[in-house]
Amino acid sequence: MQLPKEDTERFLSQRKIPFTSNEVKGLYINIRYEEERLTCVTGTSVSVFTLDKTLDQEWDQEFKEFLKQNQIVYLEE
Repeated sequence: MQLPKEDTERFLSQRKIPFTSNEVKGLYINIRYEEERLTCVTGTSVSVFTLDKTLDQEWDQEFKEFLKQNQIVYLEE
């Protein structure tokens, strides 16, 4: 699943992440159910080279906050 463009812009602004919405091609959540186990993996796609992991870290944190707000128990591996 991909976060809609408008929400991506809002996320970048709220978290003060130093990327423009044109540089961020997508913020993703990959959900897989296999062998009675649900796995969620966050992902980001940017159009510029960077060693800065702020976007990845903030997107991970945003997803964890979503899970907590919705009282979804999770185990981080």
